[in-house]
Amino acid sequence: MAGGGIKGGSIIGASDADGMEPAERPVKVPDLHATICHALGIDLDKEVITAQGRPMRLVRKEASPIRELFA
Repeated sequence: MAGGGIKGGSIIGASDADGMEPAERPVKVPDLHATICHALGIDLDKEVITAQGRPMRLVRKEASPIRELFA
């Protein structure tokens, strides 16, 4: 990742010996999405109305940005 206030050269977590599974600090897709929205200055609690007239959150409630990337 680059831009949006992301600190360059960061390594978050580690993989297992085979590189198949996370061994430390796994990151889920919703957290990555929350990180991108945070970097772009998008309110993580924002709701939009779909074409069907239903509210939809842009980011899941349980997701949180990867804060280590902005330190």
